[in-house]
Amino acid sequence: MEICTGMLKNEMREMRLELEEKIKAAKGEIPFDKLFIHANIINTYTGKIIRDASVGIKKGVIVSVCPRFDASAKEIVDCEGMYMTPSFIDAHMHIESSRLHPLAYAQGAVPHGTGCIMTDPMQLVNASGEKGFLAFVRMLKTMPMRAYIQFPSRVPATEGMEHSGADFSPEDTARLMQTEGVLTLGEVNAYDLSKESTLQKMAYAHSLGKMMNGHCPGLGRDAIMGAASAGLRDDHESETFEELMERLNAGMSVMIREGTIEPNCSTLVKGVVQNQISTSELMFCTDDKSPEDIAANGCIDNCVRIAISEGLAPIEAIKMATINPAKHFHIEDKMGVIAPGRYADFLLLKDLEHVAIESVFFGGEKIAEHGKALFSFTPVREEALLQSIHLPENLEEEDICPDCFSAAIEMLPGSLLTRKISGCTKPDIDKDILPISVIDRYTGEKHVGTALIKGLGIKRGAVASSCAQEGNNIVVSGTNRRDMLLAVKEIQRIGGGNVVCIDGKIVGTRCFPIGGIVSDKSLWEELEAIRRFNEALKLTGSENPILMAALTVSLCPSIPEIGLTDMGIIENGVLINGVNNNE
Repeated sequence: MEICTGMLKNEMREMRLELEEKIKAAKGEIPFDKLFIHANIINTYTGKIIRDASVGIKKGVIVSVCPRFDASAKEIVDCEGMYMTPSFIDAHMHIESSRLHPLAYAQGAVPHGTGCIMTDPMQLVNASGEKGFLAFVRMLKTMPMRAYIQFPSRVPATEGMEHSGADFSPEDTARLMQTEGVLTLGEVNAYDLSKESTLQKMAYAHSLGKMMNGHCPGLGRDAIMGAASAGLRDDHESETFEELMERLNAGMSVMIREGTIEPNCSTLVKGVVQNQISTSELMFCTDDKSPEDIAANGCIDNCVRIAISEGLAPIEAIKMATINPAKHFHIEDKMGVIAPGRYADFLLLKDLEHVAIESVFFGGEKIAEHGKALFSFTPVREEALLQSIHLPENLEEEDICPDCFSAAIEMLPGSLLTRKISGCTKPDIDKDILPISVIDRYTGEKHVGTALIKGLGIKRGAVASSCAQEGNNIVVSGTNRRDMLLAVKEIQRIGGGNVVCIDGKIVGTRCFPIGGIVSDKSLWEELEAIRRFNEALKLTGSENPILMAALTVSLCPSIPEIGLTDMGIIENGVLINGVNNNE
C-alpha cells in the first residue's frame, strides 16, 4: 500500500532531514544554530534552578541543555547570568476583547512574555460566522507567538435570545473543530447543559478527542459537580477562594483570571497560599484585557507578579504560567519547560521577584527587548469582514428610548454580575438611572431590547458601541433620545466601533471595521485613539473608570443575574416576555 505520494513524500523527506540535523546537533556532531550560555534556567519540571547553564538551539527548537561536549554554534548569546524561563501561556482569552487585530495584540503581549495563547474567538465568530473564523485563523498565523483555538461553543452566544451574525449547528461546530489549530471546545456554558444543541456539540467534542473548557459563573456545589460530570475540565470564573475550592474538589482545573474588569488573582492566590493548596491544577488567564491595561500592566507576567506578592514562591508562580497549562492542554511536548524537543520560546529575566523581562525569544530569535516589540505591524486586510453593520432604515428615537420601562438593572461594582432593581420604570439622571438599549445590527430589521441601568454615571449625551457581549449587537445608553439615536447611526456610518454624542454632535469615535468589533490599527495607533476617545468620554460627566467595559459587558446574557439583548430581558438564562421590545 502506498502511504506517501507527491507533496507528502517531500514533506516527509524534509521532516526526516530536520530530525536528523537536530539529533546530530544534540550529540555534538554538527554545530548548533545558536548557543545560549551563562543562563540560570528555571526548570519547571523539578522546581529547581540550573545554574550557569547553556542551551543549544537547532531549527528553532531546543536540542540540548548543558551539553557535556565542547559545543560550537553559528551564534553564541551570553545571557550574563539572567534567569531563563519558558515563555508564558495564557490559558484562556479573547483577543477581540482588546479590540486589537491579533498582530497588534502581539505588539503588546509579547514584550510582556506571552509566548502562547489559548484563544476563543467567540465574539468575532458570532459577528461574522464561518468567514470570520477562517479569517481569524489566518490572522493568528501573522503573530510571533503560538496560538491555539478554543472553538466557540456558543454560536449564537445565547441561543434563541438574541440575533447574531451566525448560527452554528452541532454539525457545523464538529466540522470546524477539525480545523488545524483547534485544541478544545471553548467555554461550554454550564447553564446550557440540558439543551439539546449543547449536548450534541459536547458529544461531537468527545468523539473528536477535544477537551471541553467550562464557563461556570456563580454556580453552587451541585451545579459544579454536574458540570464536571459532563466533562468540563476547567473554569475561569472563580471570584472567591471558596469557588476555586469547589471546582478543585470537583476535579476541575482552575484558571486564575486577572482581567481588566475581573481582577481575581490577588484574592484567589492569597487563599491558595494561606490554605497551603497545591498549585498543580492552577494556571493563569487574562480572559478580557484592554489595550491600556496590557500596555501598562502586562498580561500573564502581571499574574505572576501578583502571585509572588501574595506570598507564592516565584518558581511556583512561574510553573502556573508555563508547565501547568502546557500539561493541562497536553502540549508539554512542545512548550512549558526549557528542555530538548521544545520550541525555543523563552524569556530572559533580570530577577524573579519582580519578573523583570529583559528579552523575549520565539523559535530562538529575539522578538522583544526592554519592553518593546522588535517586529512590525503589517496586517493582511480581510475585505469580507468589513461593512458589517445593518440597521433598519426606520429606526426612531422612541424605539431605543420609550416612555416607560418594564425592567431596571444595576451593575455590581468590581464584578460582571448584575441584579434586578424593583419598582423602577422611568429614567432618573440624578440617581444614575438611565435608559439603555440593545439593537440588532445583523438582519436590518427592527429588533430592540430596552431597559433602565444604574451604574454608568453618564450625565450628558450618549455613548454607544457595536460590541455588546456576547452577540456584539449595538448597545447605547444616555441622557436623551436624540443623542442616543445619533450615536447609533454614527456606528453604522463608520462600520462599527464606539461613539460619544453630546448635544447633537459626535464628539468622539473609535473605529472597529473588522467585523464591527476589531480595529485595523497598530497597538500604538490604537492607544492614541483610546486616549482621544477617553477625553470625549469625560465630556459625559461619567466618573466610571471602566465605562465602556461596563456598557458592553455587564449586560452579557450568559452571566447572572439579569442581562439585556435585542430581544429583551434575560433573567438567569431565561428570556422574559413583556419587556419593551419592538418587533
